[in-house]
Amino acid sequence: MAQAQDADHKRVVEAAKAISDIRAGQTTIPVVLTGRIVNGKVQIDQHVLDEIAKNHANANGVFIAVNAPFDTKTTVL
Repeated sequence: MAQAQDADHKRVVEAAKAISDIRAGQTTIPVVLTGRIVNGKVQIDQHVLDEIAKNHANANGVFIAVNAPFDTKTTVL
């Protein structure tokens, strides 16, 4: 249990650093996720999942939603 918490904490710290680096202009966003929320669940567009699988074959499917809670009524084009 402690190892899982340590791993989760490490991921959160890494994500926070990545967000800080992006905001400071020190790096770019490597992946853009698009999709929708259906019945309270996030559904990532298939073309995005295909692109991730192609470019990041060994990637794990984990992400942190920074802009939560999501605005489900606004359409962005």
